[in-house]
Amino acid sequence: MLQRLPVRAVSLSGEFGRRIDAIINQNILALNLDEVFLAPFRDRGDKGYIGFGKFIDAVCHLAATTNDPRLVELKRRAVDGLIATQEPDGYIGIIKEPAQRVQSLWDLHEGAYLIWGLLSDYILYENAAALDTATRLADFLIDQISDPSVVIDSRDGLLGFEIAALGLDRALIRLFKLTGDEKYLDFAKRSYETGAREIAVQHDLRDCNGHAYTFLSNRLAELDLFELSHDARLLSNSYSLIEFLTKQDGLLVTGSCSLWESFHNTQVGVGNVSETCAGTYVARFMDAMVRIAGDSLYGDILERDIYNALFAATTPDGRFSRYHTPFEGERCLDPHAPRFCCANNNKRFLADLSSWIYYLDPDEKTVVVNLYSASRAKIELDGVSLVVEQDTAYPRNGDVRIKVDPSTEVEFTLKLRIPRWCKSASFSINGGAATEAASGAFHAIKRVWKTGDTIELRLPMAIRFVRGRRAQFGRVAVMRGPVIYTYNPEQNTIAEQLPNFDIRAAAINPDEAEMQIASRDLSGATACNIAAWPPSPIINPYPQVPQTTLTLTEYPDPGGRAIYFLVPNLSSSALVDDELISAR
Repeated sequence: MLQRLPVRAVSLSGEFGRRIDAIINQNILALNLDEVFLAPFRDRGDKGYIGFGKFIDAVCHLAATTNDPRLVELKRRAVDGLIATQEPDGYIGIIKEPAQRVQSLWDLHEGAYLIWGLLSDYILYENAAALDTATRLADFLIDQISDPSVVIDSRDGLLGFEIAALGLDRALIRLFKLTGDEKYLDFAKRSYETGAREIAVQHDLRDCNGHAYTFLSNRLAELDLFELSHDARLLSNSYSLIEFLTKQDGLLVTGSCSLWESFHNTQVGVGNVSETCAGTYVARFMDAMVRIAGDSLYGDILERDIYNALFAATTPDGRFSRYHTPFEGERCLDPHAPRFCCANNNKRFLADLSSWIYYLDPDEKTVVVNLYSASRAKIELDGVSLVVEQDTAYPRNGDVRIKVDPSTEVEFTLKLRIPRWCKSASFSINGGAATEAASGAFHAIKRVWKTGDTIELRLPMAIRFVRGRRAQFGRVAVMRGPVIYTYNPEQNTIAEQLPNFDIRAAAINPDEAEMQIASRDLSGATACNIAAWPPSPIINPYPQVPQTTLTLTEYPDPGGRAIYFLVPNLSSSALVDDELISAR
């Protein structure tokens, strides 16, 4: 099984680093910690959900990866302030009346992530007080749940218990790993002894198997248990989920899922589509699956999710986040931010980006490059210290320079994920002859590595016209590398030139497309100029009606309104299936 590198081992630059800097400086450090997070726990009386545990978890990881003293101090104030609110019986929360604690909807969910965040502080900063506080809170929650007289508010049956308790099982498994106390493991395991879970494709939150975020979190708990027991039965639900996503249209082209927070297979893209919590947990699930199964498909899905659904869930300046990110129509900002789950799971996603780039298999003496991003990793392998550094503008282009610097000459295997979208990948070492690398796999390079060895990886990025499915049948999405391109009316003048212009009624010409460097508000990002026919009342208008040019921008463009377009000929050889779907 592949291992993540220690949190402090990887430093980021490039687009990953830019987005992390933005969320730190424009969002996290701009918050009023006391007003937004501490006051509700200190004063009590509120109902609802705050998301403080998720916030603490994100700040702990960002402080550790960046070593930013401002974040370290913010983390200290957040944790110390939270610990000061703990009751003698162990309770921490926002509910004033003792009889309503835990029973009030979301109080248990809040407590679960408070445990998780406090444990992050203990793991990364060895704060014994955080571990003690988390342990006392866990004991309180277990006692309450075990009491048959405690009935959690389900909004008249609208929400199931597992949704209200979301995250508790993983927090208790983590607590077991740190303390060795079997009672936490036993309590967490109780929900995973009933066998297969069938995904409910519905918009009914009473069934946790339909609520995407809950179902994904529960699968991660099973994978946590698998890491402890290696019981293969714990993998069956995860493989069923992969089957649903890749074979039953559960995965959106953006790499995410969900409609009204629930699984769906309609491929609808308008409205409350692609909840941020669900998208971040697709990413976490794929990270776990690639480490357990070693299949590069999961890295491909992770990459698609990051560069599209998740980067679009935050404004480019890092100030605001989204509850949902539809790929058709207007994208609204999260009305609950900076509190609640989506805004703070979004911060956690960005905080964890560095842990998904490189993996290590010490038994096989293997280093894996799973994601391509400008970065630097310090790795200990079989008694040798080495630095692996990426220099790349990926995904703006497919050129990646990887420099390997071991402290002494050492033989090991370096694996590179070759995405399924790239059909002509190649690499050279130290300026030597190019070697082809097959797509859809991890390409292994085993050799004796020396200081200064350099790999030049080339992943040519042709424009692809990806066929839509179900609700998007008859249309195509425009892609290049892992990135989808979107129509932003503000980047195009055609809407001003043609009254009542409807992008859904326009058709693009796959034979005429070219890349450019975008100007205006997307400086440095790529854009795609593509010929298109505007809507026309003429029968078969494509040869007769003059073409215009559309400029499509990268999917995270906040003004994006459409990604699927009509084409004149659905049988055109220029059209391809989504490689993430056709791969299975």
